[in-house]
Amino acid sequence: MERVKTQTQLINPYPLIQWNIDKHYLADLKAKGIAIVPTVFVDQGKYRTLEEIITGYNWTDVVIKPAIAGGAFKTYKVPQHQTEEFEPLFKTLVAERDILVQPFIKSITSRGEASLMIFKGQFTHAILKKAKAGDYRVQDDFGGTVHPYQPAAEEITFAESVFACCNPMPAYGRADIVWSEKGNILLGELEIIEPELWVRNHPQSAHALAEGIIRYL
Repeated sequence: MERVKTQTQLINPYPLIQWNIDKHYLADLKAKGIAIVPTVFVDQGKYRTLEEIITGYNWTDVVIKPAIAGGAFKTYKVPQHQTEEFEPLFKTLVAERDILVQPFIKSITSRGEASLMIFKGQFTHAILKKAKAGDYRVQDDFGGTVHPYQPAAEEITFAESVFACCNPMPAYGRADIVWSEKGNILLGELEIIEPELWVRNHPQSAHALAEGIIRYL
């Protein structure tokens, strides 16, 4: 991208892509009032034990993942009773890269994870991703499946507010949301770097996608 940005115009624009590559962007969105999945950032070389984090936040099962990654790369679910077992792996990961620790959101295995597509700042369509039985990863690489989904008005408002917090507004992208045990909407990920957009599930959204791109051109 460093090379290509000198040869052509990137859409979404390069500063947005650079920001979205690293999941520390979640902290920026939280600071702007967006409810995110609770996250502790353990940056490279600043090791803290999993036990310390889990106890400090009164969490049970947690998920650990790199700040820069995709497709569940080096992502692990750590059951509370196996914290000690995972400690050496966690220490190794933190020595190599910045790591996120998040509580495991139980609704992912029961309700799934919704992806809301936002083109030109406005909601167009959504899908629901579900993990296969016995797993927690919704990606199809791990047996996850995709289903039609009609989000509630408050979910649409939430997703659009996430995009409104970006500077500049992305031409296109999606907000992946999950639900807390109390049913509150939480942002799992903001995807604006060539994300899967399921336009084939909602062909008319292609017009809004094109308009978002034209706005930059």
